[in-house]
Amino acid sequence: MKKVVAIILALCALCLAGCGKILELQQELEEMAALTEKFSVALSTNDAEKIEECIHPDAKIDEEKLSAVIEEFEQSKSVDFTQGVVLDRVGDFEIANDSALEGNVYKVTCELVVGGVPVGVVLTILNDDSACGLYDFEIVE
Repeated sequence: MKKVVAIILALCALCLAGCGKILELQQELEEMAALTEKFSVALSTNDAEKIEECIHPDAKIDEEKLSAVIEEFEQSKSVDFTQGVVLDRVGDFEIANDSALEGNVYKVTCELVVGGVPVGVVLTILNDDSACGLYDFEIVE
């Protein structure tokens, strides 16, 4: 009987630990969705301060590199981010593996509408002890 009780208690502890992880993951997904929305609004208003707030301190990309990526895309596709950016759809949240980074790394697929033109974007978000922020930004075609 003691073994049965011990097994039941162990299973309950595992279930509670699993629920904690699920809630933690749900909270991270909500943080990333909020960050994605904040970033798209900052892009649409060309608010350098808000864009900088979205970028992780250890990011591969900074405001200057981000501007260069956007300018190159604008020239090649004849679109203008200053005409407005709307977050149309947030797609997949995919866990990315990067052994060089501590914390959780996610790739978030989004569709922005830039001046009426749909633009596919992949945001790499790093969530670690120091911050949750944009680690990398890629426009996909």
